[in-house]
Amino acid sequence: MKISGISRDGNLGIEFNQDMAVPPFKEFAGKRELQTGTPVSLKDIDVSRDVLDLQFTLTSDVSVADVLYTLDITDWGTRKVNIFVNFTDPTMVS
Repeated sequence: MKISGISRDGNLGIEFNQDMAVPPFKEFAGKRELQTGTPVSLKDIDVSRDVLDLQFTLTSDVSVADVLYTLDITDWGTRKVNIFVNFTDPTMVS
């Protein structure tokens, strides 16, 4: 696993050196639908709980506990995952 990029607007790219299992999504009416028939969007996945434990270090005097954010998967493939890190207050980490 390697970080393929971090953009200034919060997009985090992660690449893998082997194929990863991707949930059995299929495109359906603007959402993705599990093959079981239950409509699921990538936004319905709790990334912090189910996919990624994000830990970071700050070089400022801001406490890490005070930095609030959400994670959203924007793309999920066999060799890559793109995650949007949405900070509640981006000035705390800039």
